[in-house]
Amino acid sequence: MSDYLTIATTRPETLFGDTAIAVHPQDDRYSKYIGKMAIVPMTFGRHVPIISDRYVDKDFGTGVLKISPGHDHNDYLLARKLGLPILNVMNKDGTLNEVAGLYCGLDRFEARKKLWLDLEETGLAVRKESHTLRVPRSQRGGEIIEPLVSKQWFVTMEPLAEKALQAVERGELTIMPERFEKIYNHWLSNIKDWCISRQLWWGHRIPVWFIVGKDCEEEYIVARNANEALEKAQDKYGKDVEIYQEPDVLDTWFSSALWPFSTLGWPDVSSQDFKRFYPTTVLETGT
Repeated sequence: MSDYLTIATTRPETLFGDTAIAVHPQDDRYSKYIGKMAIVPMTFGRHVPIISDRYVDKDFGTGVLKISPGHDHNDYLLARKLGLPILNVMNKDGTLNEVAGLYCGLDRFEARKKLWLDLEETGLAVRKESHTLRVPRSQRGGEIIEPLVSKQWFVTMEPLAEKALQAVERGELTIMPERFEKIYNHWLSNIKDWCISRQLWWGHRIPVWFIVGKDCEEEYIVARNANEALEKAQDKYGKDVEIYQEPDVLDTWFSSALWPFSTLGWPDVSSQDFKRFYPTTVLETGT
């Protein structure tokens, strides 16, 4: 029980969300620990597995990586690949939640300071040193952005990308200059699903309505407007049903894709403007 692995981190407060410790499979320093369990400090004895993965850079830091899938994009992808659980330790206001135990309710930066002091007091802190890194900040308010797993709306892109690829292949769409056709094909051939929901005050509301008293993930209505959504809900749940609309708005780029036809009389596809100008013939991608 006296053995330990030293981890270098700039965000010690996220250790409450650690679900594994990873080392490189060819790092001889730690090979004997692979497959064993480690105790996460300050968590009243919570155990996590010690795993190996080539994603770990054995020459960076101590060569030991804490996996916090709920608070790091790369850790999240690794957790999805390996089937690790995902723990969220933070509220949307930047305070720690109940997963953080005794640190629950503290602001993330206050928790960082207190946790480090506690680690020093208990002899678990090794050393503190300066480290330069890029810190993501909000373009609006300048606040430090905290990665957080949340529920979002996505568009399945593969079938849409296939049509776009075929349009160029058949000569129905021309990319100018021609050298960008290779970039176009590479991007669409490796496309990922598009997150189209945004938590902003202004924008096109996502046309989804939820049922009061029902699970949002399982029970929802997609409709053109609130009246249509209510009719659909009443048909399925009865006349006394209550609904409310998804508060998220569409991603700006998704909204801009609505512009060419929404300004030409759509959904009346027989309107003169729609018949004359849509579909359009030129798209300027911007520079």
